[in-house]
Amino acid sequence: MRKDQNLMLMTPIRNEKISWLLKKDGAVQLKIARKGLLFNILKLFYRNLPENIYLDLDEIGSEVWSLCDGRNTVYDIATKLSDKFGTEAEPLYPRLITYLKILRQNGLIHFN
Repeated sequence: MRKDQNLMLMTPIRNEKISWLLKKDGAVQLKIARKGLLFNILKLFYRNLPENIYLDLDEIGSEVWSLCDGRNTVYDIATKLSDKFGTEAEPLYPRLITYLKILRQNGLIHFN
């Protein structure tokens, strides 16, 4: 992502390698596989180390994750969050942008 790009016009897309499921209560649970050299070394010492990390998203986070489908821009997502959650999502834009940046930094989404 370049500094001169307008984030609001970009389209977040979920990482295809991240498994996820929509639970009965509407919350999203991400399944993130542990991998890499460090994990393999730790696995030698801690045999019961789980192969996957499970991350349960809250209601707003779950909605954002569901909308990161490659069809919605960040602006579209913000509008839909505002319509669905109203003031509960405030401060909407700083909160959404920070959340999306965290998802991107952790390799869970990328932007087009």
